Amino acid sequence: MTAGRALALDRASAATFSFLMSMPIIAAAALLKLPHVLRTEGVTAPLAVGVVASAVSGWLAIAVLLRFVVRRSYGVFAAYRIIIGLIVLGIAFSR
Repeated sequence: MTAGRALALDRASAATFSFLMSMPIIAAAALLKLPHVLRTEGVTAPLAVGVVASAVSGWLAIAVLLRFVVRRSYGVFAAYRIIIGLIVLGIAFSR
């Protein structure tokens, strides 16, 4: 999203582009793990429910975030990334 904003995209377009860019990575990860899961577990009800729940919650998260960024700035997300980054660096350097 930050790169999209740097390229002069509006907030909604930058967020949409960011989500579209993540789709091939998520699909590749699913395809990579799918044979192993099917070989070890098979197609089970918990697997099916988990896939559906993941899809629905992902769709809702994207919809809520897109609605949020149309109305407000990325300031909350910038602060979140900085705080989480500092925490991760602190943990990494403390080990």
